[in-house]
Amino acid sequence: MLNAVVLEIAIKVIWELDNENECRYTHDIAMLYKELNEKSQRELKEIYNEKLAMLAGLEGTDKKGQQVTLGGLVQFQSLQDALVANEDTMKNFKYDGDFNGKSSAMGSVIWDEKTLWTVPPLDHVHFPEALYRYTVERVEGANSNEGPAHELRPHP
Repeated sequence: MLNAVVLEIAIKVIWELDNENECRYTHDIAMLYKELNEKSQRELKEIYNEKLAMLAGLEGTDKKGQQVTLGGLVQFQSLQDALVANEDTMKNFKYDGDFNGKSSAMGSVIWDEKTLWTVPPLDHVHFPEALYRYTVERVEGANSNEGPAHELRPHP
């Protein structure tokens, strides 16, 4: 739930920076994402895909002793899937607590239709933290009059 809040607020802040207007009240951040400028959409997608690839590529050993990757165990959401699912999480997860659809690259829980796994603490930056850093950079850039000229810096 906390990761869903981070994603929603970040999209709304970036929307306000791109549109130079106050963002309307909505949980439909997939729609707001489509209203971001092309550069913002591209940068957010790059951050998400980088973190998704890292998570999907994590290796482990199954019960039979075979090497597996998380991406081989479960199907992960695309950024667009995550944006759509975020609205449902914001509205309903606090009441039903169900993990629906494809696994998320948002946190340390992955799932399939039968099993829920937690990923142990890792020495990498998760998507919500990378998204937070990106959003802070954008706000700082806007405050220092960098505005649209902001360049994406690598996120460890």
